[in-house]
Amino acid sequence: MSTPQTPAHPDQLRAEIAETRAGLGDTVEALAAKTDVKNRARQAFDGTKSRVRLNLITAKAQISEKSKDPRVRRAVATTTIAALAATILGAAAVVTRQRRAPRTVWQRLRR
Repeated sequence: MSTPQTPAHPDQLRAEIAETRAGLGDTVEALAAKTDVKNRARQAFDGTKSRVRLNLITAKAQISEKSKDPRVRRAVATTTIAALAATILGAAAVVTRQRRAPRTVWQRLRR
């Protein structure tokens, strides 16, 4: 094992302490960001919403390109609507579950 060496000069010691404090501050901020469930759930929901919108636009483009038959349009539109509804319900379930999760120590301290 190695032993930490104490700097001989007080200014050097102060500089190391300041550097350590800055590193700890960054670590605490990163941990606080990870425990912000509401913000993380919102980000996940926004990402899911963006993917669903992109899939919907793609599906509409494919429908207009591949077929002019109204029966095909109805079938694809129904499937797209069902997928969209399932995605929204899934995202809502995740948000609800995260809100009902027991509070962590960090969340208790923040209040």
